[in-house]
Amino acid sequence: MRYRLRFTVSLVCLLALLAVAAGWAAQAQEATVEEQQTTPPIESQAETPPEHSEREKKALAGSWFCGNTGSVASIKTLQAFTADGRAFTTGQGDIVPPVLSPQFGSWEHLFGRTYAITLLSIVYDPQGPPPAGTFLGTAKINETVTLDQSGDKFKGHFKFVQLDPAGKVQFTNEGTFQCARIKVAPRE
Repeated sequence: MRYRLRFTVSLVCLLALLAVAAGWAAQAQEATVEEQQTTPPIESQAETPPEHSEREKKALAGSWFCGNTGSVASIKTLQAFTADGRAFTTGQGDIVPPVLSPQFGSWEHLFGRTYAITLLSIVYDPQGPPPAGTFLGTAKINETVTLDQSGDKFKGHFKFVQLDPAGKVQFTNEGTFQCARIKVAPRE
């Protein structure tokens, strides 16, 4: 009974997070349409200096503080991207069963200032039933994000799919989010 209650509470928290993310989706779609309207034709992109293209391809690299707005539940995450395509994410709320491990994955440049990200997380129950840490499956998160003109903020859309140990879909959700680059603060 205690496990079922914790699972229900965890599921409700996860649903609240996903509902918040859904509000971001509408904003991300508007940003994507605007990005597509301002992206020059393919001929113009070929004329872009190579150093600019390489810089654009790596512009996502860095650390980011992410969150949602416009919802009752506010969930914050930290995301980090290396220049060679590795991605790492962790977030608040990772203590209510079922728990998601930090996410590991990859990212790639799609076009302009738009990137695709795929993350994988282990889903487990940290308390039991015995043994503690029981493996409950995996969660896969696919994101598409677009950097703003400054390169210090981005908005994105995600799709979350939770699978049981046999690979059967247990839960899915989609939504939107926004992030701000974490910059080095000057020493005082």
